[in-house]
Amino acid sequence: MANKVKPKRGNFYELFINTRKIRPGRISYRCVRWFTIILITATFALSFKWALDFLAGSLNGSRLMSFFLIDLYTGLEYVAAHKMLTLNAVIGFLTILTVYFVVGGRAFCGWVCPYNLLAEIGEIIHEYLRKKGIIKKRRDYDPKVRYVFWVIFLLIPLITGSIFFESFNPVDILNRAFIYGPTVMLLWVLLLLVFEVFYARRFWCRYVCPTGTTYGMVGKIGLLKVKFDLNNCTHCGNCYKVCLEPTLLTDALKKAKTTEDKTAFVDGLACINCGRCIDVCPYNALKFDLRYLDKIL
Repeated sequence: MANKVKPKRGNFYELFINTRKIRPGRISYRCVRWFTIILITATFALSFKWALDFLAGSLNGSRLMSFFLIDLYTGLEYVAAHKMLTLNAVIGFLTILTVYFVVGGRAFCGWVCPYNLLAEIGEIIHEYLRKKGIIKKRRDYDPKVRYVFWVIFLLIPLITGSIFFESFNPVDILNRAFIYGPTVMLLWVLLLLVFEVFYARRFWCRYVCPTGTTYGMVGKIGLLKVKFDLNNCTHCGNCYKVCLEPTLLTDALKKAKTTEDKTAFVDGLACINCGRCIDVCPYNALKFDLRYLDKIL
């Protein structure tokens, strides 16, 4: 078992803020993720501002040194609306699909999406207000409702020929605001954040966003995942308190109990490979690892 330190226990707010006290001497995945999100957004903005032929466009569709890339859900919307495929769209779609198959699909949400950064800050505020008794804990909704929105936002372009969802997609609104300048639609993003802070934490990401749902489908079979090692687990409960979907950890625990080496991957569409569970685990019971390698090597 890994070297033991006295585990820091507490609620979400205390654990999330005090990550370095739990794993001293290590940079948290949270810091790396936030830096990555800011860096990617800044690269888009500076490439446009300085007229560099490096990264043009936005997260929906872009050119990386003249190589075309397209967001997976945007690509599906495009096909539904225009009833056609272009070579550039196919290349861009397959490239992004391959990348996110390797890095775990919904890693887009945790490591690229600018709205995720704001939503995570909003989540910290939400949990702080709940800790102080200013707001009440609300019931969780059925996460399967995300599939309903996924279908609806594809049916609209199929029927109308208009890519309706992107007009109020907070990911695209924020990304374009940083690149090309703010628009009045930022008020919608602000309203959504206020709703999540005072009523339902991470509502958009957990129940609505079809972009995240699409990447989650890829992540379901993706290579890079969080691996749970029951041999090192002391059941302190820290990971459950910071995970967006703690049932994923419960499923991994049950599966690990049935395997010979007592390990299992944290699986499921909702996992965004954020590493928050790893950040608050003092015994290295959770880590990133690649699936399928044992069957290949």
